Order: sequence, then structure tokens, then C-alpha cells
Amino acid sequence: MPSPRLVLLQRSVANHVPSAVAGALVYVAYRIVRKMVEDVPNTVDPLLLPPLKYDRETLRRQSAAMGVDPQR
Repeated sequence: MPSPRLVLLQRSVANHVPSAVAGALVYVAYRIVRKMVEDVPNTVDPLLLPPLKYDRETLRRQSAAMGVDPQR
């Protein structure tokens, strides 16, 4: 019969192996995405969204950010 210390060590290692594998997979995915981002040429412009129109919602948000009531 194996010693109790050996059984505890085996269980401890068995519990940490899936975490180590998951961490390695996440790291590999991170490195792949980082390489893909670095490979994008500098001539590519970022996606520029059209400017917001000054409608009621935008005016409310701006006024709330300044802490005043909107005036029209």
C-alpha cells in the first residue's frame, strides 16, 4: 500500500495539471493574437465611426457630464 504522503502528492499534481494545461493554451492564444496584430501594416486606418449628431440624447449626455440641465 502506498504511503499517505505519496497519495496526497499524486492528488495534488493531478489537480494542478489541468490548470497548467489551460494556462498554457491561454498563453498560446494570446501570443497568436498578438502576432496577428503586429503583422497588420501601419498603412491600415482604424475604423472611424461617423460623428454623433447633436440630437436630444447627445445633448442630455453632454449636459449630464457637465452637471447642468440641457437648454435648447
